[in-house]
Formats: sequence, structure tokens, C-alpha cells
Amino acid sequence: MVVACFAIYLVTTHGVVTDGARMLVVMGLLFLGAAEALIAVRQFTQIDEWMPFGFQRHEFGGRASGMFINPNHLAGFLEITSVVGLSVGIWSARGGWVRRLAYYLGLLSYLGLAITGSRGGFLGAATGLVVFGFLNLWLLRVLRPHPFVGPLTKW
Repeated sequence: MVVACFAIYLVTTHGVVTDGARMLVVMGLLFLGAAEALIAVRQFTQIDEWMPFGFQRHEFGGRASGMFINPNHLAGFLEITSVVGLSVGIWSARGGWVRRLAYYLGLLSYLGLAITGSRGGFLGAATGLVVFGFLNLWLLRVLRPHPFVGPLTKW
């Protein structure tokens, strides 16, 4: 499995070289996260073992697992998609609608993460937000050393 992941990584890094193609891959990941979150919302609100395509799901009570085997696995995936959505929303050079869409998909991933009930997912998301915040502040300081406080006061 590690070799297969490495092969996919190499194909992606060497085959997806334009900005548009990379954004397409990222937005595909965000839409996949949104679909998983919507399935999780269905499982959470109905408190049943529903899965699309006739798949069977193990009984987790009120915890949502999406299309994953375990709610913790869904939480791990949604941790990634939520931070990716926020980073595209903040740092993308694309137009406003792409950035807003990335924000909304990232927030939908956080909603899906919240209903998994995964303590590790909550801790990972909180750690990711803290690291993301520090990296954003550091990057703002590097890119704009003099008016560092300026962007923060315009909110």
C-alpha cells in the first residue's frame, strides 16, 4: 500500500504541473470531503446505519462515519479537507467565487468533523487550526514586514 501511495504521489507531482490542474485536484478533494460530510449529516440526523449504493455500515449509534469504516477515519479525512479549504480560501490567487466556495466546503468539512464524535479528530483539527494560524501570521510578517498589524485591523 505504501508503494501504491508513493506511485500515486509521483504521478500527481509530475503529471499535474499547471496551476489550473492543481486547483482542479484540490477542488475535487474538497467536493469529496463535502460529499462525505453530507452523508455523515444524513447518518447523524436519522441515527440509522444508512449508506449509499447499498453498502453496509457497522453500528456506531449516533456517530457518523460517512463512507468510511470508522468515524475516526472520516474525522481524519475531514481534518485535511477543512484546512485545505481554509488555505485555498485565504491564499488562493483565483477569483472571489473560487475562494468563497473553498471556504464553504472547508466549513462543511468542519461540520462533518464535529458530528463524528472523534476525540482524536477534534484534537487534530484544533492542532491544525493553531499551526495554520501561526503559519499565516508568520507568512504575513515575511511578506509584509512593515504593515504587519494592518491586515489584522481591517477585519
